[in-house]
Amino acid sequence: MDLAYNKNAQIRRSLLEEFPKAQAISPAKPFVNCCSLPTASSHGSDYILTQLEILQQEGRVELKRLPGTPECMVNLTPLGWKSLETTEDVWLRGASATPPASNSTLTFNNSAVGNVAQVVGSHNTTINQTQGSNDLQSLTATIDRLVEAVKKDSTLKPDVKNDAQIEADQLKGEVQKSKPSPSRIQQSLDWFKALDSAATVLPHVMDLMDKLKGYLPGVL
Repeated sequence: MDLAYNKNAQIRRSLLEEFPKAQAISPAKPFVNCCSLPTASSHGSDYILTQLEILQQEGRVELKRLPGTPECMVNLTPLGWKSLETTEDVWLRGASATPPASNSTLTFNNSAVGNVAQVVGSHNTTINQTQGSNDLQSLTATIDRLVEAVKKDSTLKPDVKNDAQIEADQLKGEVQKSKPSPSRIQQSLDWFKALDSAATVLPHVMDLMDKLKGYLPGVL
């Protein structure tokens, strides 16, 4: 598994694991302030918020932003609590591969996009595919190739490469939504196109744009 992605997955795991203890002393139960989670104090607020937003996209947490601050309130969903039953190695394996078949089922109906076969890192939970799972896998693979191109470019700084992984994770979460946001998808594309490495990165961006137009007709 990619080291940067592994790190991000570990951080998200830590945020989930720290929630029960924080909730026990939270004055705003069932929500807790994200800043009360120990992992949050060791990383930048924007980075932690990004990881929490990924967890929200996966259906593991519910977030409430605090206006005018970088903070937010967090509550675990039933899937989030269920995720705590997995061991860390199973969680990390699930971050890069589809986990084994499950016992319980979640169905996404009337989805505008195809659904992944399994929620990443979840335990005993599958999703009924309504349409286009192969197309989604192809789209995800295209996003991964774009990130690899960024990471292999020696002219780009390490923090840019790490940001590329985070941006890609968010894009993957967005395209899996029942109603993807065209502006959010375009924002990701613009972020990659703005990199000062057009010769190696731009062809992958163009390939991704073609895939997105075919996968989400009318969205872009």
